[in-house]
Amino acid sequence: ELWAKTGSTTNSLSTAMGAGGPTLAIDEAAAERASFTSNVQIGEDGSFTEDGTIDFGEAGTLDFTTIGSGWMGPSAVDGLTHGAISWRIDGGTGNRGNPNLLPFDSLNRDVSLEWYYAEDSYAAVGYFLKDVENFIGTSSVIEETFGLPHPALGPLGDEARAATGGSDGGTLYSWIIENRADAPGVDAANGVISGVAGRDPAAPFNLTVPVNIEQAQMEGWELVVQHNFGETGFGVIANATIVDADVGYDNFSLAQQFVLSGLSDSANFIAFYDQNDISVRLAYNWRDDFLAGTGQANVGAGPPTHVAAYQQVDLSASYWFNDNMQVFVDMLNLTDETTHLYGRDKAQTLFAAQSGPRYNIGFRYKL
Repeated sequence: ELWAKTGSTTNSLSTAMGAGGPTLAIDEAAAERASFTSNVQIGEDGSFTEDGTIDFGEAGTLDFTTIGSGWMGPSAVDGLTHGAISWRIDGGTGNRGNPNLLPFDSLNRDVSLEWYYAEDSYAAVGYFLKDVENFIGTSSVIEETFGLPHPALGPLGDEARAATGGSDGGTLYSWIIENRADAPGVDAANGVISGVAGRDPAAPFNLTVPVNIEQAQMEGWELVVQHNFGETGFGVIANATIVDADVGYDNFSLAQQFVLSGLSDSANFIAFYDQNDISVRLAYNWRDDFLAGTGQANVGAGPPTHVAAYQQVDLSASYWFNDNMQVFVDMLNLTDETTHLYGRDKAQTLFAAQSGPRYNIGFRYKL
């Protein structure tokens, strides 16, 4: 048993006919990388089967298995063996539009109170309430997108499962070849089993689609304080946003759900000095857990993807030598925080990254 994973950039193929005959060019295209993951089972007789997934990023995935078995043989490259197989598409994931979408209507109500208690210093509080109809969210649907008949989903697959008690592709394939060699779509001599339209259901694709949610309500509070300490140049700014909605994702439900993504509480605190051509800002930023959307790579369009709470400390400083030239330094993510994406529970990690602090140093000159 072998596992393999590789990736490739997207390329475009073009041909042109000239006086000297046709010419062909392969150029890298401005698109995402595709990754290929497969599992190869090698038999003692030199045959092999393969199944895996091709991941096209946001465009979706394709799941595949071999049609029959491949056979290993000598290769033109020393030290390598050569094999050839045909793949059958078992299904996959993807995205599509929705021509039946309706524009959403929103009734917004906002109220705020501001108090300027000193020069350049104030406090404010605001409340907002939004009632939205036909809000555009996301949902998942299973469709037979390409109409590809799949023999394992039809009567031959049902018979093989009942007879063997198994469900993996290799077991079903062997039973059908040995016991249903004369069935339509079965070529036992070449070891090929093909789907038959009208007999076998098509391979399903799990698609993410935009949908209208009948109604959603969002409300929240915004708080902000800015205070300057007299004429010293020192000051602080603090703000927070608290938001809630009546549409949320239930991690304990496997049913199709309508969601509002990107909603979470957040807060920022800034201490600064700005005087005598010198400016220094120390900022702390925090955002609570939030639902980024539905859909997970190699799983499908239904399960959730959450972003864990994140905090970051940044420091920036600048100095004007004169009216034209300024030098500056920016130090971002000083505490080396980690980005964490997870599924239904924080223990189900989907992605984690620690990019480290970043430093920018430069100067500006105004003509």
